[in-house]
Amino acid sequence: MRHAFRLFFLLSVLAGLISLPATAFAGAAEGVEAMERGDYALGFQHLVPAAKSGDALAQYHLARAYEFGYGVAPNVALAARWYAEAAGRGHVEANVRVGKMNLTGEGLTRDAARAADFFAYAARSGHGEAAYLLAVLYLEGMGVPKSARQGIDLLNHAASLNYPAALNHLGTFYATGESGIPIHRGRAFELYHQAAARGNGDAMLNLGQAYLSGQGLPEDPKQAYLWLGLAAGYGALEVQILADRLRRDAARKVPAREQALIDERIRNWQPLKN
Repeated sequence: MRHAFRLFFLLSVLAGLISLPATAFAGAAEGVEAMERGDYALGFQHLVPAAKSGDALAQYHLARAYEFGYGVAPNVALAARWYAEAAGRGHVEANVRVGKMNLTGEGLTRDAARAADFFAYAARSGHGEAAYLLAVLYLEGMGVPKSARQGIDLLNHAASLNYPAALNHLGTFYATGESGIPIHRGRAFELYHQAAARGNGDAMLNLGQAYLSGQGLPEDPKQAYLWLGLAAGYGALEVQILADRLRRDAARKVPAREQALIDERIRNWQPLKN
């Protein structure tokens, strides 16, 4: 049933592309440019008719405007509607966004099975976050049959696309042996480094803890001070709190002059794009 549903969507995409007037494509591009420079009134002037004509790019950016309140009062229901329209026409990012809305119930009825369908489409198109979210659904058995094998396959796929959360999650499996993965600490910390380099706060915390304790990596207070400092800036609130506390422990083993140099590195640090 789900495969038939996606096939119907893809056929609709092809039919829609054939029937779209050239002016719809032009209007979408002009609308996106206007929105990006903050001219929301002009953006809507171009996006609305293009979206109504079936242009997926216009539909996606109109959805974003309603979701985030660009030039209009936020309206999550309208955002969900336009994301769904764009997703139905094959817009990859719209598939991810409407999948998240199905997963959380934001603007749509909560439906993990539908979310999985949208994530699967985007994952097949090479979207790392979608592959990761679908992996989590399989690992947890939400909307799909629980399957560690499929979950791990998808985690590996997302990690191959350098999606930071997938790199960290897979690293944790190698560190703990969870889900049947053989423990391999060397591989775990290799993945943590890759995730941390791309701005993942959880991976930064994992590295900082390991360098501080000497568990899994050689004890190195300077590296601990560095990664815990980055985690305090990039992690979620609970990560920030723990990283800040542990960093004070690391600071006792790092001379003040070295701390100043590391602090400067942290201020100038930029995550890898991919």
